[in-house]
Formats: sequence, structure tokens, C-alpha cells
Amino acid sequence: MYRFATLVSVCFIAFAAPVASANELQGRDWGVTTKFRGDKARLELSGAICPGNDSQKKWCLVVNDEKRWAQFFSVKEDKLKPKNSILLLAKKEGGAKFKEIDAEAAAYDDGYVYVTGSHGMSRKKCKFRQSQYFVFRFPVDDTTGQPTFQISSKEVAPEIQRSGKLRQIIKDAPFVGAFAEKCLSDNGVNVEGLAVSNGLMYFGVRGPSTDGQAYVLEVPVDRVFGNATGDALIHNINLGDQVGIRDLARVNDGLLILTGHVNEGDIAPEIFFWNLETKHPTVLGELPVIPGKKAETVLVIDEKSSDNKINYRVLVLYDGLQNGNPTEYELER
Repeated sequence: MYRFATLVSVCFIAFAAPVASANELQGRDWGVTTKFRGDKARLELSGAICPGNDSQKKWCLVVNDEKRWAQFFSVKEDKLKPKNSILLLAKKEGGAKFKEIDAEAAAYDDGYVYVTGSHGMSRKKCKFRQSQYFVFRFPVDDTTGQPTFQISSKEVAPEIQRSGKLRQIIKDAPFVGAFAEKCLSDNGVNVEGLAVSNGLMYFGVRGPSTDGQAYVLEVPVDRVFGNATGDALIHNINLGDQVGIRDLARVNDGLLILTGHVNEGDIAPEIFFWNLETKHPTVLGELPVIPGKKAETVLVIDEKSSDNKINYRVLVLYDGLQNGNPTEYELER
């Protein structure tokens, strides 16, 4: 068993000072060759990952919070090309019926793609839906990023693993557990970011946000998809009042954090670099506000080092805009 209450309180003190804001970034629009699948789904793209190492032909996956499937796409120059979809959860299983998985984020590590549901109550009616409390993973080729098995949009392949363990992990977690399965309007838990690195899963939550603190749950992969036991390590990050985490993306030495309002208010999204060793956040830039729309996904396209600086090219996808309105931003740290 591993418990981290003492470490959590230390982190809380360490990040008490607010992080300075950055200048607004200027974006460049990308195209989409054909529409992503599903009228609702293409308006609710909520997470993406490009797992392969082939820089010439990226094979990627995008998830949405309206359906039980995800969709592959390729990246070439400044265009996204939607491809086949993959069913993650059946409509019926045994005596259970499932609705949407409310997929909010995707990640990759060590030969597996991971997808997480929101683990939150439904937004409009504050209802519990079991289908939203799962984490999925399936194997892909390290080089191409393509699945190592035959995918299907109609049947769940046996290679797709599903876990419901995160639900209890969240309930048992310090700080965050008190908000588990509460209405989102009451600062309830809602997982929106996921990154996996060196056997550790990092779940970023949009809510709760308390006293200017946002939260990341660190959980070993073997705790979610194996037989390990223990509680989550909670990291609190001072992102500002009513600010939560909208997405996470793995880069060398750390994670990128995309921020947004914990609920529905218009607030300038920002992108931070979060050092996994020091746990210190550094703001890299502020995105323009699109009234009523949310920056929902940050996807790393390229990462380069030169002159003691690191440059990132990222795509941001927006909730509420057709096909995510993919927009490229350049970041420097």
C-alpha cells in the first residue's frame, strides 16, 4: 500500500503563489479532408493522441464524449484525414445497457493507447451512468501507431481491455474524493485529461477546483489494469480561481496542461508545461477566447530543442466547433 497525504500537503504549500499569465498566442487553422463521423460526435471531439514514432505519417486517434466509439485519423502537412472508427463499449453486455462513454482524453505509453471516460455525473440532469466510469486500453504498433489487431466499428475486439477501478480510486483520493459523483455544477469530479508515462497514469480533472487549485491524480497503470493496490497520489497545481484542467499531453521531461473554466464561463485557456520531476508549472501561452466554445484537446505534433530552448507545435481542438476546428499553435520554453 502506498499513501501520500504528507506529500500532498507539501505540494499545496509549494504552489501557493499564483502563476503569471502569458501573452496571447496566434493560431493557424488546419483543414479536415472529410467530416469526422457522427453529427454530434464531430462537435464534441474531446481528446486525441498520435502514438507512433513515424514522423512522416502520423496515425492518430480522436475520442468524443457522445458515443461508444473512437475514430482514427492521419496527419499530413496541415490536414487531418478521418479514417475508420473503433468500438470501445458494446450497447449491451449481459443484462447491462450502456450509453455513451463520455470519453474525454486519450494517451499512449509502452505499446498501448489509453482512453478515459469522464468519471463524472451527466451535466444536464446530474445522473449516474456506469458507461462513463471506465478506462480502456488496446495495443498498437510502436512505429506506426496502428492497432495490432483487426478493428471494428460494430463489435468490441477482445484485445480492448476495460477497467472500472478508477471510480473507487477517485472516491478514496485526498481532496478530490469529497467531490466524487457530485453534480458538475457543484464542483463535482470530471476527468478531462490523461497522460501516461513510464507506467504511471496522470488524470487531470476539470473539477473540482478549490482555492485556486486544480488537481492531477497519479496512479500506476498496474493499479488500473492489474492487481496492484493503493491510493492515488494527488498533485495540486495553482492555476487560478475556477480554473480546471481540460487536457494533458506528454512531452519530454513533463506534461503540457491545457486549462479552462471549471464550468461554463468564458475564461482564456492557457497551456502550461508541468515538470514531472519538480512538479512546477510554467505558463507557455494564452489562447484566444471563443465565446461559448471550449479549447478541449491539446495534441503535440512536434517537439524540438535548440539554443537551450524547447519548441512545441501543438494542435488544439475545440468543443462545439465542427471537426474540432483544429488550430496550430507554437510554444516555446
